[in-house]
Amino acid sequence: MNITEEENFYNTVADLLECENHNYKPFQYIKRTRWNNRDAGNGRYLGFGIVRRYSSEKILVQLHTPPVIGLFSSAQDAYEAIKKSR
Repeated sequence: MNITEEENFYNTVADLLECENHNYKPFQYIKRTRWNNRDAGNGRYLGFGIVRRYSSEKILVQLHTPPVIGLFSSAQDAYEAIKKSR
């Protein structure tokens, strides 16, 4: 997974959610912790929830607005679930 693929994925999700406050920033740390992962961007959509792309076959969606929770095996499946819930 390269940075442009990851950036395109997160920007597509932001477009589907119509989220204006999401900016992609490559993750700088070795491990995600409670303290280094608080800003909007890289899967954190303020007012909507979290979408994390761990690999091209493992995408976690936890949105409260619209309500979508699931682990998806492709980006297309995740996009479809978000579209259906809107």
